[in-house]
Amino acid sequence: MNQTAKKRIILDKSFLQAEGRDSRRLLQLRDAGAVFILTDTLMHEIATDRNRDQWAAAQRKLFPVWDCIECWEHSADLLKSEIARGAPLSSPVYEEGTKFWANQFRGGTVYVPGNLEEAGRDTTAQREVDTVEALIEECRSFWEARPEYAEKIHKGDVDTVALLRDPTFLDRFAR
Repeated sequence: MNQTAKKRIILDKSFLQAEGRDSRRLLQLRDAGAVFILTDTLMHEIATDRNRDQWAAAQRKLFPVWDCIECWEHSADLLKSEIARGAPLSSPVYEEGTKFWANQFRGGTVYVPGNLEEAGRDTTAQREVDTVEALIEECRSFWEARPEYAEKIHKGDVDTVALLRDPTFLDRFAR
């Protein structure tokens, strides 16, 4: 399968929940040239869902399109690799994960770890360790450095989308 010519679709929990058991939309998309991407975000959403049957149900929907899936590396791992190399990676594809899930789905085997709650906590920790703490610290710094703007944003007096799209936005807050 020439996946470079394929259209990549990042699957999310809501889409998989809405997909029927017959996988009709997935099959239509596959026939139109789609490759389905399984990301760490999808895994996180499902692993932290209180409904333990959610991941099993999602996997069954993916059985018919087993040959059109890719797993992507965790975004933090990709970034660390690119920083270490000093250059972008050629692909975000996690080959081992892709092969594992393709084999599972092809064989019609559902895999749900017995420690799904623990896996959910682990993915939460992995996602939040650096990113959320850093974001909170940046917000605190912003609030202290520019309380007049921070207060406007907090009250909703500023169109934050337009503000963030403004290329001079960060320059205004440079210390």
